[in-house]
Amino acid sequence: MVNQINMLRVIRFSEEERLQIKSAVEDFEKDVSGEMVPVFLQNSDDYPEANWYGAALGALTGLVSIGLAGFFWHLPSGFGMLHYLIILFVMITAGYFFPLLFSQIRVLLAGEARIEEMVRLRAMQYFLEHEIFNTVHRTGILMFISAEEHKVVVLADSGINSVVKAEQWEDVVHTVIDGIRKKEVSEGILNAISKCKKLLLDNGFTSRPDDLNRLPDDLVTK
Repeated sequence: MVNQINMLRVIRFSEEERLQIKSAVEDFEKDVSGEMVPVFLQNSDDYPEANWYGAALGALTGLVSIGLAGFFWHLPSGFGMLHYLIILFVMITAGYFFPLLFSQIRVLLAGEARIEEMVRLRAMQYFLEHEIFNTVHRTGILMFISAEEHKVVVLADSGINSVVKAEQWEDVVHTVIDGIRKKEVSEGILNAISKCKKLLLDNGFTSRPDDLNRLPDDLVTK
C-alpha cells in the first residue's frame, strides 16, 4: 500500500509495490518492441513564488479585515498602529508558510501555466538523463509522474512517435492521474503500463529478435 502523510502528501512505495511495477515493465518489454522507464516525483518544482503570492494574499486579507472591523466599529478601544502591524505580520507570515504546508495551495497559487512548464521541462530532463533514446529501434518511453501537480507526461522516442499520435496517450495519462486522486498510485501505474502495452501492440510494436534491454526496469523515484 502507498503510505501518505495527508498534509505534505508524501508518497512512498513499498518494496512489494516496486517489485510489482518492475515486473509489469519486464512483462511489457517481453511482448513489445520498446522499453519503458517509469519515473515518479513528489513534485517537479518547489514553486517558491507561491509563497510570496501567499504572503501578498495574507497582507491583503489582513488589511481588508482590519478595514471592515474599523468600518463596523468592531475594533477594541486602544487599538493602535502597533496592533495593525502585528496583525499584518501574522497574516503575511501565515500566508507565506501555508503553501509550504499544503501542496494543494502551493499548486493553486503557482498557476496552471507555470506547472505545465515545469512538469514538461522536468520530464524532458529525465528523458535525457536516463537516455530513453538509447534503444535499438528508438522505441523508448518515459512515463513521467509528478504527483502534487496531478500531471503525467508520456514521452516516446521517434520510432514510436512516427506511428502513435499524442492524443492516443491520453487514456494512459488519465489512468495514472485517477490512481493519484484515489490514493491508489501503484495500481494506477500498473494499469497505465497495461494500457500502454495494448496501445503499442495495437499499433504493430511487437517484440523483435534484435530487441535489447538497455534501460532500467525499476521505478525511478526521487
